[in-house]
Amino acid sequence: MPKQLWVEKWRPSTLDGYIFQNKAHEDQINKWITEQSIPNLLLSGHRGTGKTTLAHILKNQLNVADGDFKVLNASDENSVDTIRTKIKSFAQTMPIGDFKIVFLDEADYLSINAQAALRGMIEEFSDTVRFILTCNHPNKIIPELKSRCHELKFREFDKKEMLKAVVKILKAEGVRLKDSNVQILKDYADDAFPDMRKLLMTLQANVIDGILNEPFEVSDKISVLVDLTEELSKGNWLKARESIVQNIGDSDWEDIYKFMYNHLHEIEGFDNQDNWSKGILIIADALYKHSLVADPEINFSAFMIRMLGVIQNG
Repeated sequence: MPKQLWVEKWRPSTLDGYIFQNKAHEDQINKWITEQSIPNLLLSGHRGTGKTTLAHILKNQLNVADGDFKVLNASDENSVDTIRTKIKSFAQTMPIGDFKIVFLDEADYLSINAQAALRGMIEEFSDTVRFILTCNHPNKIIPELKSRCHELKFREFDKKEMLKAVVKILKAEGVRLKDSNVQILKDYADDAFPDMRKLLMTLQANVIDGILNEPFEVSDKISVLVDLTEELSKGNWLKARESIVQNIGDSDWEDIYKFMYNHLHEIEGFDNQDNWSKGILIIADALYKHSLVADPEINFSAFMIRMLGVIQNG
């Protein structure tokens, strides 16, 4: 099997290793875990600063069973019908443990009507359900919904803390700096700051034979690959396709197929041997056809449709 993505491999599942925004955040979160209870939360701020990771850490450290944890990505499921069907049907049954958690990632994509419906649902199920919302743009959250949540604002990481964290990861992975040049690592951090996810992706992409090489001009492509991995892991195949066709140049298509091959087993739906095998055959076929077709975008779109079909048909 290909190597695991560092952003997933080193994502903390408990507060050990989590990079806190500030002491106030740390004290508040530790208090909730001690009390084994949380309010409804709105985690807002820059991408790659630990919002989604914190939501999953809270689920783990509050001992919320998998059956009591509902995850929806609002960039893909953002209508009022989603709120009234998927969330309400989950919320109205009794929890296995003390309470359920509904985790709405990228809640700033919810329509105004969906946000209004969610506001009512937060009140209706306040005894048994807690809601965790994340967003990059809190101004898109209606005041009536925002007022029902405790907001934690995620600002830029301390760059020194980012560097400390990645140094530990590089040591654990047995990676050395080319010519022992510490400035190389600082250059990577400057380019990715404040996005920790982008930093880890860029570092991993530039390690060759256990040595971290100097940065080269692929920042835009690395960002696209970060987005591709994130969206596919959430099941957002159409959004991932759109991102690729808008941002990838004619010379980059082969790299996309090779990237999919290397990380297919980490994508939801392909984490079992049968679907993984089917996916590899589809990737090989698309890569072969890439050299023959007149329009690589159409070939890639057909490839994505076939991959989605594997997941939907099991």
